[in-house]
Amino acid sequence: MKKIFLILAILCLWACKSRSADTENSGYPYDRKVLHYSTDPKISRLATDLPKKENLPVDSATSFPQAEKTHFEIPTTVINISQENSNPTQMTENTANAEIKTLNSRDFYKETGKRVTQVVDVRTPDEYRAGHIYDAVNISLNDSNFTSQIQILDKSRPVAVYCRSGVRSMKAAEILAEQGFQIIFDLDGGILQWAKDGMEIER
Repeated sequence: MKKIFLILAILCLWACKSRSADTENSGYPYDRKVLHYSTDPKISRLATDLPKKENLPVDSATSFPQAEKTHFEIPTTVINISQENSNPTQMTENTANAEIKTLNSRDFYKETGKRVTQVVDVRTPDEYRAGHIYDAVNISLNDSNFTSQIQILDKSRPVAVYCRSGVRSMKAAEILAEQGFQIIFDLDGGILQWAKDGMEIER
């Protein structure tokens, strides 16, 4: 009788081990209900943000083909370099890509009337106060810091420059081109010609 109970006990133990092995080999650990998480290096999300899946097969626990990928745009910062420390080769390329247009008073007026165009008076502050074109900012070419001062302007927008007779404004246009400005308008004859053509002057 004891032998029969011993045989039955051995059979029960063998059956339990066999069932446990089948469960582990199936890849579905139902007994433990383990939650598997994975963070694919290509997916910029935390593991805690990924969808939770119960009873996930062990073989597929390392990938989430339906997980949404998040794209982050890294903002770029433009560093303005002064003319003294700039690369001559780079300055030559900037100048070659720039477009400097010398315009008469009427065409210059049309361009300065556009909100996107930046108007710059490169004369001295005294000359500027005596009379200037509407909406113009005064950045004197004679100032030793002229190159650094023009960095306040937006290089992605056109710049319209003028002076008294057109000489200083042409020099200023060349510096703007060297500094990376792409579209530059120069007033032919300066503000003297502007006044002769009957255009308005702000005082």
